[in-house]
Amino acid sequence: MSQRRLAGQCTIVTGASSGIGRAICQVFAREGRLQRLSETMNTLPINHGNKHCMIQADVSSVHGNKFERTFPDGQRIFEITIGSGQNSRILLHSQYFDEMMGINLKRYFLMSSEFVKLLSDVDKSQDFCCIVNVSSMLGIRGIPSFAGYSATKSGIIGLTKCVASEFSKRKIRCNAVLPGMIQTPMNEGVSEGFKENIAAQTPMQRLGKPKEVANACLFLASNEGSYVNGACLEVSGGLLG
Repeated sequence: MSQRRLAGQCTIVTGASSGIGRAICQVFAREGRLQRLSETMNTLPINHGNKHCMIQADVSSVHGNKFERTFPDGQRIFEITIGSGQNSRILLHSQYFDEMMGINLKRYFLMSSEFVKLLSDVDKSQDFCCIVNVSSMLGIRGIPSFAGYSATKSGIIGLTKCVASEFSKRKIRCNAVLPGMIQTPMNEGVSEGFKENIAAQTPMQRLGKPKEVANACLFLASNEGSYVNGACLEVSGGLLG
């Protein structure tokens, strides 16, 4: 594969402050994306000659033409990567379930909706734009104490397939990645015993790295993935659903 496959194109990455979102920013910047990073974050060490800016936003409550205000005149959004979320081992409780639905599912719907609106007049001669959602292996694999989290991640998979089916005619692809247990700050609070158990169930016998998920997102966002639509790419070391 050639270097800088994404030169001159634009990206919005949510949850870009750490973990998978941060890794996506670094990998995409290496390949030439112009970055627009949403949600709260510190300065990112991206030094690949790309223009990028950080935007503090509550992406679970998208209003009006936020994307249009985000991008300067003359720049076209080609791709949006929606990542990060809340991971919580909470027994069924309506308050926490509603909160998790807003963070882990509603924002995916809202961001996708805004993206589609913005690109409703996309030039049909242009390449496909695309959405890459970050779901989870728990969207297809249930384990105790993660009912709410698994429900939201399953919802992302359904949303991905519906968007892919409905908006392909507008030249918008939509795919998802399903990470297994990844070494991120969000998972630092998970007990070592639990992580060791997941690693033992994984054929590759280890946890994943954020960059490995980011590279999967890069494939889906690039021309190499031009005929991939409505897919859910497992990045799990072989962990079965």
